[in-house]
Amino acid sequence: MKNCVYRFIGRDHNLIYIGKAKNLEKRLSNHNHLEDECYKELAYIEYTSFDSEHEMDFAERYYIQKLNPKYNMVLSDKPISFNCEELDKRCFKIYEVNQYVVEHTLEQIELLKKEDLCAETNVSIIELAGILTIVKCDSYLNIKTGYKDKLKSYDEMKKCSYAFSENFVKKINELKEKYHLLDIVLAYKDIHNIGKYLDVKKEEFLLNLKYKEKYKEEWKILEFILKCK
Repeated sequence: MKNCVYRFIGRDHNLIYIGKAKNLEKRLSNHNHLEDECYKELAYIEYTSFDSEHEMDFAERYYIQKLNPKYNMVLSDKPISFNCEELDKRCFKIYEVNQYVVEHTLEQIELLKKEDLCAETNVSIIELAGILTIVKCDSYLNIKTGYKDKLKSYDEMKKCSYAFSENFVKKINELKEKYHLLDIVLAYKDIHNIGKYLDVKKEEFLLNLKYKEKYKEEWKILEFILKCK
């Protein structure tokens, strides 16, 4: 694990420290320069790797100045006024699986299963069916050449697609934040058989909510409902 930015997560899922390491294992094996209170609060460590030391240095500085962890004394008093979407969406992995991680992961899975897994959209079920049918086309160029007389209609559908996407993306982001020890993604059940999962009477579209423990490879599936107007 080279050129890493790592972060200490407290027992209340609060970020308490951010650091960097050219060699993560070596750095963490001799990590004793912080206050004792920091190590007592520590529940687990997350990390992400970069291609170069330069990227690592920039990322550490960005995260500290933006997030201001309580045990970072340098840079935390210099807040930044810009956002880096690539870093904000960066995936962090759990460094070591311990009892806290295992127990809280199992708790989060049970709570996720009890969630009302649905999101609302501003488009009708017919509009949604049209959007999904167009999405199956292999390129925007083919859509333009094959549907010249319906281009206005397609543009309208494209706007609708943004509208319904924002709603369930927001819902998924909320779930990811709430269940931070799980990897969560939303996916079509079968892009080539969409009609099977469109319920015209209920005006609902059935999707897959895929989740897994961050320290495992196997994905599990729950059903997610997109409710049309």
